[in-house]
Amino acid sequence: MSNENPRIKLLERNAATPEAAALYDALVSGKLAGAGLDVFEQEPPPSGHSLFELPNVIMAPHVAGVTREAVDRMSEQTARNILSALDGEPIRQNVINQDVLG
Repeated sequence: MSNENPRIKLLERNAATPEAAALYDALVSGKLAGAGLDVFEQEPPPSGHSLFELPNVIMAPHVAGVTREAVDRMSEQTARNILSALDGEPIRQNVINQDVLG
């Protein structure tokens, strides 16, 4: 696949978000056939955002991980973390400032 005419461009999690103006130009010119986005330069994107007008763009709110199951797992892990700290044996891998643990 040539870099001059990409058909699919995948930006992985933690990658820089694409610059909206450059993405818009690539979509309008046909350099990119389409885009699916759930992360934007500005969160939330402002109303009237130029990408909203394009038929070859799918946008979703950045909440893919907020399912009932994910919230349940986060709640359970939070409870485990609190209880382990109260028991005096915090789960070391979940402590950001581990130097305080000695």
